[in-house]
Amino acid sequence: SNQQNPEHVYYESGTYTVVLEVTGPGGEIDIYVQQNAVVVYKRANAIFTVSPESVFVPSETVYFTNLSEFANTFIWDFGDGTISNEYSPEYNYNNEGWYNVTLIANNEFGCPDTLTLDNAVFGKNDRSLEFPNAFTPNTQQSNGGSFSQLDPYANDVFFPLYKGVTEYNLMIFNRWGELLFESTSVNRGWDGYYRGELCKQDVYVWKVKAKFLDDSEVFRAGDVTLLR
Repeated sequence: SNQQNPEHVYYESGTYTVVLEVTGPGGEIDIYVQQNAVVVYKRANAIFTVSPESVFVPSETVYFTNLSEFANTFIWDFGDGTISNEYSPEYNYNNEGWYNVTLIANNEFGCPDTLTLDNAVFGKNDRSLEFPNAFTPNTQQSNGGSFSQLDPYANDVFFPLYKGVTEYNLMIFNRWGELLFESTSVNRGWDGYYRGELCKQDVYVWKVKAKFLDDSEVFRAGDVTLLR
């Protein structure tokens, strides 16, 4: 540089010696050498990947893989107000929508780098509530309505297949409108019994009110055949 007070950007880390050569009015030259005048540290390089980029919320997990270089501390912003300091975090979003994800990578020299991926993750609502139209209760005894969604052959309790349900109210009526059963837990179904006695084979009416994780609500009614 020929400037009197220059500015310079170093693009590689390392220790640099600076030499200044000046020329006086009579053409005299003087040289000043300053050893190790500038020390340039490595700047952190924030890099990450997201997988999968589209998930059902809140059941599916998003995996963030940290590929940053020259960094040892990390701040993640998942775009929904949640922050993490983990190296490669896993996260479950709760609401539907697009999310921008930001990673700030820093090192011991205080040279941070920031990377933001716009619309990095799309959350899709994972909500469902489906009822069968018939069931065959246990004729030997009542089990109180307990069941397992994981058992595909379970048919002795009338219950829904569901996802994302937070509030629940199920009512069962006979053909005369008499309330036979009511449950406020989505994990408790109707086993076909009323006051300790197995109900007769017939068609019964059900009504349900449910609320999901995204605060949406559903009101439904239908009928179910009790088979003996």
